[in-house]
Amino acid sequence: AVQLAEADGSLATALTTYNSQIAELFGVGGDITETLPVVSLDEIEDIDDSAQYLLALSLISQMHADSESSLPVLVSTLAIDLRDSDLGSSSINALDTALDNLGLEKTNSQLITTLFQSLEAALADYHEAGPPMDVTAPSGYSISGLTNPVNSVNQSEVRFSVEGAELGASYTYSLYSSADGPTPFLEGSGTVSSADFDITDLDLSQAGDGVIELHFFLSDEANNLGQTLTATANKSSGPVENVTISGTVTFDRVGRNSINGSLDYADIRVEPARGVRVEAVNSSGTELATTSTDSNGQYSLAVTEHTYVRIRVRAEMISNEAASWNVSVKDNTNNDALYALQGDLFSSGGEDSIRDLNAESGWTGDAYNDTRSAAPFAILDTVYKTMEKFVAVDPDVNFPPLKIFWSRNNNSTSGNKNNGDIGTSYYLGGSFYILGDEGADTDEYDEHVIAHEWGHYFEDRLSRSDSIGGSHSLDDRLDMRVAFGEGWGNAISAIALDDPIYTDSSGSGQSSGFTFDIEENNNSAKGWYSESSAQSIIYDIYDNQSDDADTLSLGLAPIYDTFIASDYINTDYLTSIFVFLDKLKQVIPGSTAGIDALALEQEISGTGPDGIGETNDGDIADTLPVYKNVSIGASVELCSNEQHGAGQDNHNMLGGRDFAFLEVASTQNLTITASRSSGTENSDPDFYIFDEGSEIVWSKIEETDIETWSGQLVAGNYVIEVHDWKVTGKKVNDGSGSRASCFDLTVTSD
Repeated sequence: AVQLAEADGSLATALTTYNSQIAELFGVGGDITETLPVVSLDEIEDIDDSAQYLLALSLISQMHADSESSLPVLVSTLAIDLRDSDLGSSSINALDTALDNLGLEKTNSQLITTLFQSLEAALADYHEAGPPMDVTAPSGYSISGLTNPVNSVNQSEVRFSVEGAELGASYTYSLYSSADGPTPFLEGSGTVSSADFDITDLDLSQAGDGVIELHFFLSDEANNLGQTLTATANKSSGPVENVTISGTVTFDRVGRNSINGSLDYADIRVEPARGVRVEAVNSSGTELATTSTDSNGQYSLAVTEHTYVRIRVRAEMISNEAASWNVSVKDNTNNDALYALQGDLFSSGGEDSIRDLNAESGWTGDAYNDTRSAAPFAILDTVYKTMEKFVAVDPDVNFPPLKIFWSRNNNSTSGNKNNGDIGTSYYLGGSFYILGDEGADTDEYDEHVIAHEWGHYFEDRLSRSDSIGGSHSLDDRLDMRVAFGEGWGNAISAIALDDPIYTDSSGSGQSSGFTFDIEENNNSAKGWYSESSAQSIIYDIYDNQSDDADTLSLGLAPIYDTFIASDYINTDYLTSIFVFLDKLKQVIPGSTAGIDALALEQEISGTGPDGIGETNDGDIADTLPVYKNVSIGASVELCSNEQHGAGQDNHNMLGGRDFAFLEVASTQNLTITASRSSGTENSDPDFYIFDEGSEIVWSKIEETDIETWSGQLVAGNYVIEVHDWKVTGKKVNDGSGSRASCFDLTVTSD
């Protein structure tokens, strides 16, 4: 009665109501705070309120004996059941059972018989007074996994699990501490929305050390009470020990067909995820410990014993050792979220344990499922292989941060990257984007594609690249900057994978694609303007196989040393096969003859960083010499034509742009003019001025047949690029290839 009154919040005004209710239930007349029970049933001389009161107390004691619940829980349960002034069937059943189990012989005396008849009558009246009730109590549920032991680390995230609960029922739990007396230390309740669920983040930080006892029961809408279940744990605020959680992280790699470039789903291999970040996190996702997997994909973490943790593998590689890097794979269609693989929440226990994780491809036999968790780790592992090659020749290399964006939504439509419309896999400004459009074009398992884009990153961040980008193919005659950059990307993919057969899958079910041999020396387009020639030369310098003019087996070291040389990075000329080979000969002077033989095999005869003496004009006479010298007070003719871009992207084709080299002896004000001297009328000449590859001037006034710029140039050497915007600005032209204009480039001192 007191508990019911306290629940109403006013003990003074509610006691009378509940005293009367309890008295009526047990057949006691008057005020139960004034009625005293007799000492024992044997002393009962008459059937009165005192005798009836004693029988009520005996019944409650018998209910306690029949139940696994503690007495406080039993009384609380009765109080909860009576809060709606309606005794539930579970309580009535428990009272009836106690009446039967009390151990008194009803026939021993008329007095006892009358006592039982009186209580039975009271219970019968109680039954009849209410409406028909659901008398089936919740059953068949269980509890498990109570945090044990409770320690100074996990005491604020104690949890337990419930299984087989009745949907829609209410649950109630109480936690008692032996150090804090019979009153529940922590209570809670709620509604069952799932048959299996967890009660989490119970805070026992203020409980004293000792035994923790959990009581849990269900009640349905008819106030039928299920069995009260109990579990115990021990709490100690003393020192805690660490345990080791170790394991292996792997991912599925889909094999590739070197004949047609397709993916081979009959060849899915489980490979170690090397160098990736592994974390132990608690139930809230807070990091408890972190490490990186080794070259076998293995990890080891020390965490506090008996703590709830999950192992999470982040799609990133971070090294702060002598060789350093920071590479991550994120989803550009999901707010650039970092991909991660994580296991189930578990207790670290009191002993060391092993937790392995595998990122699955998600291939179901004819399509991918929604997961595709292996993709980010496959991309990372290709980057890992590539970086390994460079660490082998420079153990102290510092790779600048690299962000890789992959999504199953990344497709071949150009547009908003946040929607996945990336056009193609490409590198730009410290990041690259990778296709993932199933059934059209996916690149996560196309290792040559990944390593190729990494090659652009290397040029941009550790060396120098002046490439202007754009579409390209092996047979194209390209701007020399593009030809060298794309050839390098192809070559480094073969070097990184030790496999010169480049593959790229596409199509329905990733069942088609293309391949080509990077080592092929008999290319259809040979020259300083050919990516095929550049890739062949670089790979032949590296590999151990001698063929045709290839007598070199120099490995990666001299190639790397060439790219990072300060005079390569700071050359006055634009990056090209000429600049590369000139510096390479300086790095390994004893191999000059072999290098020249490789160049001549690819019909490259020019020498020096400017390609002086080159005789291969790519069928456009105006492309030679590669650089036309111009001096202050003089002029030189430069031309722009669309011959090799006919029907394609003119932006980066050979002949679209022409180059002059200008030496400025002292800082001065200059006027530079490009005016049409011959060729197609109504031209739109533009020009750039480069200082060590950096664009310092872009003159693009929209004036027919002439372009003029005036300004100051400090002492130094400059490259001036001239082009007709009506040639290079076309993405696709009419296919005639007939447009061609030449311009007099004049430099005067003001």
